[in-house]
Amino acid sequence: MNWLKSVTKQREFMIAMIVVLIAISMSFASPYFLYPENLMALLLGLSIEAIIAVAMTHLMVSGGFDMSVGSIVAFTGSATAMLLVSGVPVVIAVLIGLSIGALIGLFNGFIIAKLGINPFVTTLASLSLFLQLHWSIHDLRNSISHSHCLCAHRRG
Repeated sequence: MNWLKSVTKQREFMIAMIVVLIAISMSFASPYFLYPENLMALLLGLSIEAIIAVAMTHLMVSGGFDMSVGSIVAFTGSATAMLLVSGVPVVIAVLIGLSIGALIGLFNGFIIAKLGINPFVTTLASLSLFLQLHWSIHDLRNSISHSHCLCAHRRG
């Protein structure tokens, strides 16, 4: 009985209970929520975030941070998708995508460790660079940069 008190006092227990309550409420909201196909799709969708969370936890525990992770994931994902669409075999396309991400990380690490540039500045620059590259691959535009839209909105 003493172990039950120690378990329930843990922060992780409360987080697990919140997840269980959300799952119960979602199963009432949609009859399809607990279907194996839906649960598999949820786990597959969360797999990328889980991998990034593990790596970012390791990075933050060691005293660092990286603001460019999201844009690098988007860029390497786009590059991998382009390779797949052009007919490159899946294994090779994934290896190339992982290699691109590793090279970008190596480049950021070199700038921070060897050149002594602040990690905040380095990763902010990488965030901007690879987000713009991702947008250019998909011919997307930053809506904030279109000042005529903002001016038209202000005029009512």
